[in-house]
Amino acid sequence: MTATAQQPAAVLYGVTPDYFQAMGIRLTRGREFSPRDNASGPMVVLINQTLASDYFPNQDPIGKRINLASPGGPAFWAEVIGEVGDVMQVLPGQPPLPQMYYSWLQQSSGSMYVVVRTRGDPAVVLSLLKPQVYAVDPDQPVATLRTLTDWMDNVLAAQRLTLRLLSAFALIAFAIALVGIYGVMAYDVSQRTMEFGIRMALGAKRGQVLWQVLRRGMTFVGWGVVIGLGLTLGLGRLFAALLFKTSSFEPSTVAGIVGALLLVAFGACFVPARRATRVDPLVALRAE
Repeated sequence: MTATAQQPAAVLYGVTPDYFQAMGIRLTRGREFSPRDNASGPMVVLINQTLASDYFPNQDPIGKRINLASPGGPAFWAEVIGEVGDVMQVLPGQPPLPQMYYSWLQQSSGSMYVVVRTRGDPAVVLSLLKPQVYAVDPDQPVATLRTLTDWMDNVLAAQRLTLRLLSAFALIAFAIALVGIYGVMAYDVSQRTMEFGIRMALGAKRGQVLWQVLRRGMTFVGWGVVIGLGLTLGLGRLFAALLFKTSSFEPSTVAGIVGALLLVAFGACFVPARRATRVDPLVALRAE
């Protein structure tokens, strides 16, 4: 075994042998902890994929040694026996941290978290855990009992609130845009009443007038869509931290929103355009 030239800066966790199975963390190479990895055995650790790629690029980390000592302290070497998948320990959208796991049987700490994997309703099992702990040790304090879903909801509460507010503002902006399109087109048609009357008096067909009004309105909408897509690409990175395993620019989502906007905008343009085709040329000329 050879010692690494660097001392990795990583988050260190003490776990029992069945921790990875309970948490559903995938073993990518090597082996997990076993009951043999106890205080009488050599110090061993498992590392995550981020640490392996950062400190052992293009290498097999199994058999390497890592110094677990604090900076400036005496060397405390441990052998890498396995590599596991990354686990999100920070907010969504942020890269995973380098992580190391040591066997709790080799070096215990004053406090610990117990993870229980269930097959049924976690809430039902949750109510049974405290009596089981007290059955083993009545003096053992149990600080918090919480399902992983509840824990995640609490961690992501701020991000979800922000996304809900942004969604609400987006819907309001969408409605305002449609009302604005309709208002502008209705005003434009009212200002061009005499023009439409003259055109139809000179032989223009209603379909031609309808197409002219629709083309004018949808041209404005099209330019708005182009500008909006540009802003979406430019500002999408600002919201990347609020998203988890989701791109800030999803082509299918953007296409659906653009399609809905164009469809509703077409309806907002069609109503004033249809009104323009019903203009009586004589009434229009007489009104002017």
